Amino acid sequence: MSFLKKLKTVLDTSAIFATCFLISDIITIAGSFLLAYWLRAVIDIRSDVPLIEFESYLLFVAITTLAWIFIFWTTGLYRREKITYGAGGLYKIIGSISFGIVLIVLYFFFSDAPPFSRLIIVYAFILNIILVPWGRFLVKMIRVILRRRGIDTKKMIIVGNGAQTIKIAQKLSHSKTASGFKIIGVVSEAKNKKIIIENGFKFLGSLKNLKKILDRRKPDTLLFTAPKRSSDILNLAEICHERKITFRFIPDIPRLISHYSIITNISGMPPVFGIKSVAISGWGRIAKRAADIIVSLIALIITSPVLLITALVIKLDDFGPVFYKQKRVGREGKIFEFYKFRSMRVDADKITDWTVENDSRITRIGKIIRGVGIDELPQLINVLKGKMSVVGPRPEEPQHVEKFSKKVPRYTYRHRVKGGITGWAQVNGLRGDTSIEERAKYDLYYIENWSLIFDLKIILLTIKTILFTLGHTN
Repeated sequence: MSFLKKLKTVLDTSAIFATCFLISDIITIAGSFLLAYWLRAVIDIRSDVPLIEFESYLLFVAITTLAWIFIFWTTGLYRREKITYGAGGLYKIIGSISFGIVLIVLYFFFSDAPPFSRLIIVYAFILNIILVPWGRFLVKMIRVILRRRGIDTKKMIIVGNGAQTIKIAQKLSHSKTASGFKIIGVVSEAKNKKIIIENGFKFLGSLKNLKKILDRRKPDTLLFTAPKRSSDILNLAEICHERKITFRFIPDIPRLISHYSIITNISGMPPVFGIKSVAISGWGRIAKRAADIIVSLIALIITSPVLLITALVIKLDDFGPVFYKQKRVGREGKIFEFYKFRSMRVDADKITDWTVENDSRITRIGKIIRGVGIDELPQLINVLKGKMSVVGPRPEEPQHVEKFSKKVPRYTYRHRVKGGITGWAQVNGLRGDTSIEERAKYDLYYIENWSLIFDLKIILLTIKTILFTLGHTN
């Protein structure tokens, strides 16, 4: 049992099981196509279409499997918080398989590929519909077994008052293998202590001591069962975010459902709501990092003449340093060194800490390179070092972060992802001394709705803006 406890502490089981679903899908998709080939060879229904050579068919299976995995990924079948086992998950799987089959049929219809047995496609479709869900069901059964042994369970604290809180705690406690939650206690008013203990749960203390309770108990999730005001939800969400605790809530009234809420079904309970999590996670984070490396390397190669000329001109202009280095706040609040081409006087920071339009600190060369964004190019080095991303919220200085986090709701959520050279706020004209509240709204929208396509859109809009600026300057 000690080995299982150690295993639980070092593994991110949600990510592992998402990967297990991926592996299961690869095996069952490829296996279905290979079995379809065997059936076509054995059940020799007379046909004018010859059986494709097995070596060529293996290449087709490999490409098809990768394409289908991509389709599954785009439909959310590997998103940890969206993995479902019931009818909803089955419909997604069948829809993805059907779409994949349609693509295969269209490919052979419009391409010059050699004749291909339609029976193989029919067999593969039927086998995939059967085997892919069964493979995922087996992974689910393994997860249930492990949860019974204490692996892949999340520690939860419930905050609330009244009978509803007790009912929810009982339901979660009785369905630990389905929900994956272990109730470690309830935070409530002192008058509820007796009823909480009588129902077999620990009374952890009152809401005013919540921060101390969370720091001591270190739960994975906090469930708020009786919110009365939107501010209560946001305050608790902020407290949880600071401690990297997942926050969920069950609203009493419909008006608490906001545009930044997500709905979760937990073992037949009423809908459970939570603040939207970052969309960039798991395989998405890996894909984004790979795209960052590729884009930044290509950009550095293409712009290398501009980089060299800019560095030389800055040096000759006033013989000061070429680069401007500054501390900025990155992902998870970590401080990193931020690079730019120097566009202001050497002593600029001593005058004021915020750039405004027609700033007197900007040098002659600075006006030119800032106008077309050349001063931002050294941040490609930050991207290669893994401190920034090509696309993301603009990273701010620590003193600004401290100030904005106190007055802008959910401002610290921006630090769930890496800062970017360009972002959704910037391509919508929000930069410099524009409203920080508006910028934060655009940043949060990006974080909650991220996709590689969204990143590509922002990059193209950035290029369009730069070209427009160059044309306007000329």
